[in-house]
Amino acid sequence: MANNTAQLQLLLDAGADATAQENNGLTPLMIAVKIRGEDAAFRLIAHIEQNRPEAINVADLEGCTALHFAVFAGSIAATLTKRILEARASPMPANKNGHTPLMLAIKQGAAEVADVFVGSGSWSEEVSKTLDEKDKEAGRSALMMVADRNLEDLAELLLEAGAKLDEVDKDKKSPLEIAKTEGMIKILCSGKDEPPLTSARGGSVLKWLLEKHGHGQSLAEALRENVPLSRLVEAGQGSASVPEMEILLHWTAEEAKTLSEEDREARFQEVISGVSDQDTLSDVLVCTTQRNTSYISVATFLLKQGARARDAIALAIRRKRVALVSQLLDVAKITAEGRAAAEQAEGRGEGAEVAEEAAEEAERAEASGSGGGLELLSAVLEKVEGEVQNMDPDLSAKEMLQVLGKVAYGAEQWAKIEGKVKGLHPVRQPAEYKKWVLQGLQDLATWKKEQAQQAQAKKQAAQEATTKRARLDSDYEDMLDQCSDDEDDWSSTETETVTQAVSGAAATPAPTQK
Repeated sequence: MANNTAQLQLLLDAGADATAQENNGLTPLMIAVKIRGEDAAFRLIAHIEQNRPEAINVADLEGCTALHFAVFAGSIAATLTKRILEARASPMPANKNGHTPLMLAIKQGAAEVADVFVGSGSWSEEVSKTLDEKDKEAGRSALMMVADRNLEDLAELLLEAGAKLDEVDKDKKSPLEIAKTEGMIKILCSGKDEPPLTSARGGSVLKWLLEKHGHGQSLAEALRENVPLSRLVEAGQGSASVPEMEILLHWTAEEAKTLSEEDREARFQEVISGVSDQDTLSDVLVCTTQRNTSYISVATFLLKQGARARDAIALAIRRKRVALVSQLLDVAKITAEGRAAAEQAEGRGEGAEVAEEAAEEAERAEASGSGGGLELLSAVLEKVEGEVQNMDPDLSAKEMLQVLGKVAYGAEQWAKIEGKVKGLHPVRQPAEYKKWVLQGLQDLATWKKEQAQQAQAKKQAAQEATTKRARLDSDYEDMLDQCSDDEDDWSSTETETVTQAVSGAAATPAPTQK
């Protein structure tokens, strides 16, 4: 009947109820829309407008109105939707699942239909007032659904209509956190209102974008391009998220290239404000080392803040980041200068004192976890040796081996070794470098072990001396106590004797004078 418009008109003219509902609550208009009977639907809409205009909002048992059904009408969906809205239908009725017709249009990817709701029309104001209503399933608004489905044009329309950026769904995700493409990030950041950069889930939006599998970095870069860096840094302060801190430090270094070292490090300090955990800082250092291109200033800063260098150095060697390795070694003070100084001091008879100082320094480093100087070198040796062992001795490895050679031997001694190596055939040269570097690292490890043993022996001797002194002090105290007791006994006896003598003298009568 819905497709036979002539018979439909006869029934309507005869007084048939155009708003009657069947068992499931469907009306003739809903059925006409479902079967995409455009002419029948238009006749029914006109009849309802003239006779019972409020019936245009009648809902079935699921809470769906004719407007809900119009969204699914295929090629005529936009036309039917607009006609029903022109008949003064409520533009944003929610069914039992909390879905409005606009939400259903978005879920279907029917951008043209969604445009009808947010475009110009007498219903626009009412749509704007209820634009942020959420469905019951996921607690998502129309803008959140658009962000999830990457409907960029519609996102722009919703933002122009007043959709809010600070609403969150049941998972506490904002539209910006739901976005899946760089284009959507750009649109959400380019509206008249600034998007919130702190997350209701805790931390910052940047942190959560970075955790998106596969494309977190690209989304983060899109956010950086459309939001001032100062806002991102402020939102991330106090966060212990390693990827977030690393990328913020990288962006800051990029922006602060022309600043002085002091000013640049002040900017870095803002990024890690409230974070002092050594493990976290060390992870950030490794993370920045993994970049194909990273700023040495960032690595330098992290080392100064207490990050451990050993894992980062091993990784940088593997990636043949010569300049970075050189800087890490320099800042961490992993050089052979300490060994040379110790050997010279030993020749002057000062070896024990130097060894003791080295041991004390190692103990302080171990206690603080900083792993500086020789302590750090001993920790990194195992990793470094493994990386050098596996390094292909090609010409591209030459510079890296030169850096490590200076560490292992000291600049002066390494220069002598290089003098020998340079006389070899160029193709064999890196292989010779590799052999010498490995030998130097092994020698340095042996020397460090000997120094540690000497320091331990010195420490043990000092402990034994302290124990002996404490025992002597205790014996001395006991002797003093014994002397004091003897003196007390002597004083008591003498006092008694004197008292008796005095008493005896007083009792003897004075001699009679004749």
